[in-house]
Amino acid sequence: EYFDWTKPMEVSAPFDVIVGSDLCYDPDTILPLENAIIQLLGLDNDADVATEAGANSSNERQVSKRILIADRKTKTYRDKLVSALEQRGAEVSVTPLQVPPAVAARGLKLGGLFAESVVLVEALWYQ
Repeated sequence: EYFDWTKPMEVSAPFDVIVGSDLCYDPDTILPLENAIIQLLGLDNDADVATEAGANSSNERQVSKRILIADRKTKTYRDKLVSALEQRGAEVSVTPLQVPPAVAARGLKLGGLFAESVVLVEALWYQ
């Protein structure tokens, strides 16, 4: 059995955090992925989450929902997903991951990718 985010889901409770990897490889999956994220986080019915990034002053805000996605640095449709999440009220950052010295010294691959070619996408929603 596998998770198919293109089909409607029955989720008993929303999640606070979603962690994923290598999800932005096909432009046709970005909208279904966005919809699945919104449903899994419960943002389609969550009145407690700010609808605009920065709605409260920074010293009052608490993260209520979070997404972490490891993605390839190039050749993805990440920008399309980032834009969609920002339109849904998320503050999104894309940060290149640092290569551990041992990995860089040996030129090892992590998950089929060289470590220097991976970024971390973090999307935050605040209360």
